[in-house]
Amino acid sequence: MKSKEEELTEKFKVVKLKLQSAKDKSQSLHQQIKSLENKLITSKN
Repeated sequence: MKSKEEELTEKFKVVKLKLQSAKDKSQSLHQQIKSLENKLITSKN
């Protein structure tokens, strides 16, 4: 059986990965929004 410390370390690693994944998605969405904003601006001109 795993020690409490090992269990917490594994859970922590999973949470860190999920957080990184969410951060990456957020940055990707931010770039897409910027791109769309630029397209809107250029299409108005």
